[in-house]
Amino acid sequence: LRENRYEDAIRELRATLEREPQSGEAVWVLLARCYESVGKPEDALRTLRAGVRANPDSQRLPLNLGEVLFQLKADSLEAGALLAHAVEAMPRDAEARHYYAQWAYLNDKENVCAANERAALELPGLNDQALLQMYTLLGLCEDKLDDPASAESAFQKALSVNRRSKPFDPGSAIQFARFLNISGKQDQARQLVQEILAHAPSFGPVHLELAKQFDKAGHFAQAVDEARLALAGEGNDSPTIRSARSVLAKGLFALGQKKEAEEQRQLIEAESKPQP
Repeated sequence: LRENRYEDAIRELRATLEREPQSGEAVWVLLARCYESVGKPEDALRTLRAGVRANPDSQRLPLNLGEVLFQLKADSLEAGALLAHAVEAMPRDAEARHYYAQWAYLNDKENVCAANERAALELPGLNDQALLQMYTLLGLCEDKLDDPASAESAFQKALSVNRRSKPFDPGSAIQFARFLNISGKQDQARQLVQEILAHAPSFGPVHLELAKQFDKAGHFAQAVDEARLALAGEGNDSPTIRSARSVLAKGLFALGQKKEAEEQRQLIEAESKPQP
């Protein structure tokens, strides 16, 4: 494992389980994580289910099973039930609470999300990476709960952690920038966008925010340039790509480049269609 020889580790761990089917939870957890490391989540899932059957009193195995199920299918009800059970069984386990909070956020249970993230943040021993993720998610949850003051406080704490971390996490910071923009705090949003840009000049979502700012000001040429940079950048998800194409199409149309604007519109339609 220290040499990243995951396939060799998998063979050794499977041999261990063949010799000792009642091996403790640690062997099953480690084998599942090896499968995840080599891109075999379904094998990780089967391993954890077998581990739960072999160790019915384990608290860690159901948590890990819930985590893998959640990663495979964010709206899995089984994942939610397993993560909720893990929180009940291990109320002082920050990992369990954070995973349950993530599941709750993506399944429109913002109160559950916020309550578990607040409780997790009160636990000792959290490193900066954990604090950054937790404060960012808490900000998103509080925003959906229509509590802008609490959301801004959480985002600000995440940014403070981010500023002392290496490397800087542009994904966390862009969530705060979007919140500030939607909250009508455009000057603060612009300052934060520039800070993110200085840390991550190839980060696509930050160029999208710049494109939106130029578009809103009627500076369509600059909006087009930034939208192109956004599409060529790193860290984009599907909504970011669609939004960048939309800004690009609008800017091109305003500049009289109707043919390319129509091409972008057609790409938006094609990418929005459900995949078979």
